[in-house]
Amino acid sequence: MSNQFNHPEIRGQGANIDLWDPIERSSMGFTVPDPVSLEPVEPEAMAFPVDAAVEFQTAEIQCDGLHDVHVWTLNGDFVAESTNGDPLFLPPGEYIFDITGPIKTYFQVGTTLQVVSNEAETSIFFGGTNTVTLGVRSFHTHPAGEIPISDDPYSLLEAIPFLASSLKTLSPERSFPTFRGHPPQLVRTDDEDALENATTGLEKPDTDIYLEVPPDFQHLYPIAPLAFYLGADVLPSRTPQLRTPSKRTPFSSIDESYDSAVSQLLQRVFFLDCITRTEGYFQVPLHEREEFERALANHDAGPDALNFAALYDAPIAERIERYLEVPFEAFEHLLPEWRLTADVQPDADYLESLPFLVADLATIRCPDPTPVENVRETPQPLQDFFRDGSLEHPNMEFIDTPRADSLEQTFVGDSNPLDASKATLESFESRFDRSLKQPEDMEVVVVVNNEEMSAEGDIVSDAYRRFEDTGASVRFVEDVTSERLQSIFQTDLDFVHYIGHVDGRGLECADSYFDATDCGDYNVDAFILNSCQSYSQGEALVRGGCFGGVVTASPVLNEPAVEIGGTFARLLSDGFSLRAATNIATEERLIGNQYLVIGDGELRIVDGEDATPNVCSIMERDDGLYDIEIDTYPNNTLDMGCLFTPYIPGVNKRYLTSGRIQDITVNKSDLQNYLTMSDMPVKYDGELLWSSTLLERL
Repeated sequence: MSNQFNHPEIRGQGANIDLWDPIERSSMGFTVPDPVSLEPVEPEAMAFPVDAAVEFQTAEIQCDGLHDVHVWTLNGDFVAESTNGDPLFLPPGEYIFDITGPIKTYFQVGTTLQVVSNEAETSIFFGGTNTVTLGVRSFHTHPAGEIPISDDPYSLLEAIPFLASSLKTLSPERSFPTFRGHPPQLVRTDDEDALENATTGLEKPDTDIYLEVPPDFQHLYPIAPLAFYLGADVLPSRTPQLRTPSKRTPFSSIDESYDSAVSQLLQRVFFLDCITRTEGYFQVPLHEREEFERALANHDAGPDALNFAALYDAPIAERIERYLEVPFEAFEHLLPEWRLTADVQPDADYLESLPFLVADLATIRCPDPTPVENVRETPQPLQDFFRDGSLEHPNMEFIDTPRADSLEQTFVGDSNPLDASKATLESFESRFDRSLKQPEDMEVVVVVNNEEMSAEGDIVSDAYRRFEDTGASVRFVEDVTSERLQSIFQTDLDFVHYIGHVDGRGLECADSYFDATDCGDYNVDAFILNSCQSYSQGEALVRGGCFGGVVTASPVLNEPAVEIGGTFARLLSDGFSLRAATNIATEERLIGNQYLVIGDGELRIVDGEDATPNVCSIMERDDGLYDIEIDTYPNNTLDMGCLFTPYIPGVNKRYLTSGRIQDITVNKSDLQNYLTMSDMPVKYDGELLWSSTLLERL
């Protein structure tokens, strides 16, 4: 673990150009015909903002796999794009182009430009050998400073507008995550001098947008992400409302529930910004824009209710006013499924967590949780057994939080949630302390400490073999002692998968038990404790230094636990986050609701083959064709607002990430071609499997 921040690296090795983002653990590579010599240049030499840049000579560039390519002039005017294998040729000129991937890349050239791509590779040809400038930018951001804050709600009210100081633009492009930046951290203090100069050096946007709310945590926590995204000022008021130059909109007119009204306003403005930005730098065929215009044509608002070209150049306050004139019910069904809902205990103790939730653009609620007297358990079949130890587990008290209409749900507070992950300030701050490792330096350890559960070790070995394919080290150890297990958790490892019993004494070992509550200085990034009621042990690991992990809230049956453990490991190796992998692996399973994430649910161990992790559902029709639905899972690299291209023949438009992409129909040949592009998770006949397995059945 390290708290050092490194910019992305550009390395030339023979005819290869390798990119590496040490914070996000993202990599990307290009090849050129001849050995290349990279000369560093100032990042400011690029027309678009980058973290590092180099210059080299080549006649062409190739990249493995099918990628989209966007082209602009040096002034940032959109020229053209190549998507889903479409060829592109441009006459001589000065161009900037990008190649989509886990690291933001910009190439600057003065030549002709030809793009040729297929499922195997994407190639860019120039008019002979030319000077090429390559700039790269990480998707990762760090907080834009610190804001000292007291426990007085008025202190938070004054601080919230300055969270938007990290916004890089007030244009609709801020719906792209890289244009938002990470808000300043909030630091609790009673130092009067620090509080008096809390926002020195920070500048809040001037937008003529005001959010007026009662000055208490119950109202201030939910409003923070909306204020950040709008660049709004926050003022005290008895009546919660949005005020713009010519309009007042009480939140009660949007929804009876304050939290729901704030969430709806954030989502509708964000969605319409995503559509409006197609008039700017990214003039791409967006599916949601087509559907929005069709929906308005069928509604009383009419198809011309919004002039997107005019709105793109309008001041943000005017743009918001125009957005609110469109009836929400006309396009509510088109909103992408929001990535994250956070239920926050409205106390001063959780003030410092707020900027991280804002950075995730979470919708925040402050519900009254319901205590759960008995955690739901599963009846024991005759031929199965619980993953239980010989002693009773510590009595854990859990709460139920209202189900959220989002892909993921987390809780910030002093209770233990069911059906939601539990985040802590330590887990949020750990995002800046990720190990700076290349894939070949990654280490995974699988601990099998119970012979009866060895079947799970056999299953997960196939999944973790994918880590080995990248050069990572994967070790399987059996029957380790308590001292050895403690040493494993205190070693700088990327992931530990524990298979064995857990009871009131701790994690079962060959000689005794390892109790995580007795130690600390843990150095493992993430873990899964696939055991009965492992919550308290997992919580101790996170409190002691681990970034995040998967635990259980109650006894679990062995057979489904084996299946969940294997599926989780495979999803993790495909680039899904802890939270997304847990949700997918456990859905529609009898014991699924007993698995929880504690700590940073956004943590990913690797980047997958696909830019945005996704699960493809395939339904065979009576006419021999196949309907495809794709569920995308945005993460802290490719977050809400990013674009997703299904590389399926005939699909030449973009979709917003997050949620389900529907209405794609293909023949068997096109389906097989799509499934061969990467070994992706798919659902077929109610079963979750991988495309390589499905191809054998088709």
